[in-house]
Amino acid sequence: LDAAAEQDPFAVPPELAGAQEFSSGTVYAVGDAVASGDVVAALVEARIAGRELTATFVIHNVGDDDLNVSSIISFAAKDGEGATGEFSFTLDSQLDGRVLPGDSLRGNVQWEFAAAPVGAKVYFRPELIGGDTIVWAAG
Repeated sequence: LDAAAEQDPFAVPPELAGAQEFSSGTVYAVGDAVASGDVVAALVEARIAGRELTATFVIHNVGDDDLNVSSIISFAAKDGEGATGEFSFTLDSQLDGRVLPGDSLRGNVQWEFAAAPVGAKVYFRPELIGGDTIVWAAG
């Protein structure tokens, strides 16, 4: 490794700079980076196409233990009326895997709704069981 890589082998993605501390009950905007426990996460982009919502996330593990992320378990989406979107498998950078301490994961999660989602929110739970739920307004 070169000197810079030895000092910081996993650079923090620029989208996560200036992350704000998680605050229960807060709904964050697309682009907001949020720190919750050992995780810093940002909903980088939210795209609605017809009945589908695709969310692009970047997640960084600032803890000392591995972080497991599951598109199906860690994320959810609801429209403005509270209807939950159905997880939809996408071949476009699925967001699943183990994130080593100091490392990052970037990818997409997609949901399909009965009708075009209006007032959609996206939910991320950094811990697979329990813990905080970070909420972003997605459109």
